[in-house]
Amino acid sequence: MSKRDEFVAKMKNRLDEWNTEIDTLEEKVQKVKAELKEKYQAQIIELRKKSEKSEQKLEKIRAAGEDAWENLKGETDRGWNALKDSVNTFKSHFEKESKE
Repeated sequence: MSKRDEFVAKMKNRLDEWNTEIDTLEEKVQKVKAELKEKYQAQIIELRKKSEKSEQKLEKIRAAGEDAWENLKGETDRGWNALKDSVNTFKSHFEKESKE
């Protein structure tokens, strides 16, 4: 397996984990007070958009040649980190605010 294939597999697993986490958070949002629900649903939509962008970048890497994928890797890593940070930030704010 090439380094590119290993990277793609690793990132696909991460993306699947984050999407599962977003699904779980979305289920929890359905159970909160109405005044918070709209706010959280908008944030879930933003998380889904970031996830879709990450999936698109992953597809670019998958389709890129062996030489070109290295250039895309750095950009993709930044995107993954942004998605991870967004999920974690939403999760911590949601847990704090939904307990109040």
